[in-house]
Amino acid sequence: MLVGYSMERLAYRPLRGAPRLAPLITAIGVSILLQHLAMLVWSRNVLAFPQIINNTSYTLGGASITTCRSRSSRCACVDGRARAARVSHAAWHRDARHRARPARRRADGVDVNRVIAATFVIGAALGAVAGVLYGTYYASPSTPWARSSA
Repeated sequence: MLVGYSMERLAYRPLRGAPRLAPLITAIGVSILLQHLAMLVWSRNVLAFPQIINNTSYTLGGASITTCRSRSSRCACVDGRARAARVSHAAWHRDARHRARPARRRADGVDVNRVIAATFVIGAALGAVAGVLYGTYYASPSTPWARSSA
């Protein structure tokens, strides 16, 4: 979430009034920067995601379901509902809806920078949750691409 906020603050906020092509080029640059920083921190080798859920398979009515898939689905549903409830009752949600109407936004005194920063923070948090759920389900030690090359 801190990285998402920092990206918005340092890379995108200065370009708020720029032509549409400038933020696009900045997004490509930030993406390349983040990829290279990740390679510096975690190396270029493929690393296996740690197994945090024991994967047991159950058969229900002819369908096979694993505990990993079941727990990941429940976690995604709970997280999605919690965030939806939080966002729909937040004061900045009203402000975000006004973002599309500049005249109304100015009249209501909406802080656009705060709304956009909150959007970046929430997007980064959702990306982190999605990454953990994806890694938990797909990067099992039996997956060939998930084995460490070390």
